[in-house]
Amino acid sequence: MGVASRRNAEKLIESGCVRVNKRKVKQQGLLVKAGEDIIHVNGKEITPPKCIWIAIHKPKGIVSIPGTSGRSIDTYIPPAKKKGLVVVGGIGEDASGLVILSNDRAAAAQLNGPENMHIKEWYVDCHGPVSLSKVRELQRGAIVDGERDRFTPESVRCLGTERVELSPRDKATLTRFEVGIRENRRQLIQRLFNAAGLKVVNMSRRSFGPVLLSSLKRGDFRYLTPNEVKALKRGVKKRKSPNWQQRKRVSRYIE
Repeated sequence: MGVASRRNAEKLIESGCVRVNKRKVKQQGLLVKAGEDIIHVNGKEITPPKCIWIAIHKPKGIVSIPGTSGRSIDTYIPPAKKKGLVVVGGIGEDASGLVILSNDRAAAAQLNGPENMHIKEWYVDCHGPVSLSKVRELQRGAIVDGERDRFTPESVRCLGTERVELSPRDKATLTRFEVGIRENRRQLIQRLFNAAGLKVVNMSRRSFGPVLLSSLKRGDFRYLTPNEVKALKRGVKKRKSPNWQQRKRVSRYIE
């Protein structure tokens, strides 16, 4: 909430400045739930922060986890909007594309977990022309390195082959694929291509369920629409959390 740091929030509780449902808090570990319990600090009611959902086009070479040392994705976010943001479906430093950030930690945790049923679409560039038999091999899936079960993508589509300039002195023939998967693990795509004897050069996520990268330029961000947020949440298997998991320590609501 921005009232105090975690340590100072604990001191406020110790000094009797915090009340929950008009009762003075006497223990640090008291669990409360936003929307049900009313919290006052020094007589002032604390209101839950507005939920923020951001789509950003992460450039290659940038870390997708906010607050990470080095070149982190939150360098592209206004300082006033950074607090409390967590990543939804983070992607590695060596990939680019759509990343979603939100301060709705409960929804983010579900979208990052196995309950998430959304399809994520990727552009995958690999070296050389690719035969039709190789395309079908990718579509059938395979048991990839490090996995016991067969990995079969939701969709694999070859978009074409072209000669591109990787650097002023280096040109190469690349074939681009559009690959759709439900898992939050792009490494499975890389391993699938490796198993087919194809070398991946670039990977870029184009969509996460109903949220599309579209014309968003590298390093730019936009706020999700209410309809996009609703559609994101609908794509999660309903699993009611135990009551204790829906609550947080009172000090967390004061921070």
